Amino acid sequence: MKRIALLGMPNTGKSTLFNRMTGGAARVGNWPGITVELLNGKILLGADMVQIIDLPGIYDLHGFSDDEQVVRHFLHDNVPDLALVILNATQIERQISLLLQLKQLNLNIVVLLNMSDEAKKYGITIDSEKMATLLDVPIFQLSGKYGTGYQEALKAVTRALRYPTPGMAAEVRSQLEQDEQLEAEMAQVLKHSVQIPAQLPVNLTEKLDRVMLHPLLGLPIFFG
Repeated sequence: MKRIALLGMPNTGKSTLFNRMTGGAARVGNWPGITVELLNGKILLGADMVQIIDLPGIYDLHGFSDDEQVVRHFLHDNVPDLALVILNATQIERQISLLLQLKQLNLNIVVLLNMSDEAKKYGITIDSEKMATLLDVPIFQLSGKYGTGYQEALKAVTRALRYPTPGMAAEVRSQLEQDEQLEAEMAQVLKHSVQIPAQLPVNLTEKLDRVMLHPLLGLPIFFG
């Protein structure tokens, strides 16, 4: 049975996507090389039953937090047929670093830019086709919350699983380039595929706070 590993930073909507893909039918299981149980489920993609594993959200493959070590050991001892990397599109300038680290592992990768609808509200423009060309990986925009782009993403995942898994040629740590090199590549990708307003719009919470704290406007709302 082929295996898909869901990877991403915390708060990317990764677990929401996992629940959507598995329909909530998931269980915990043990894996070689790690001592914690991971949530996994099975789904039918095309004519094949596929196992999906929801790995812990991490910020960096270099780190030594418990979650970072779990992910690193899992990828080394249980190379997935596909790494489905979930990025928060509203924080693309910070999140792309993890994708670049994962690329160094020679994994079969598909990238999903989740919360793309929210990014557009903030005035963030992402040319996913240009980014895909620069990074040489399939990239799709979607909204895990509303399901927009989900079916197209599933088709891309199904296509990607047809190709043999490249595998990792050496230890995970030895495949990771120096931070300076990754930062330089990240800067080039962002420069040519992402446009971010110089000043992002104030979010709804801050707007409400201003109204609630207003000496006149806030009172009717508070007592209403």
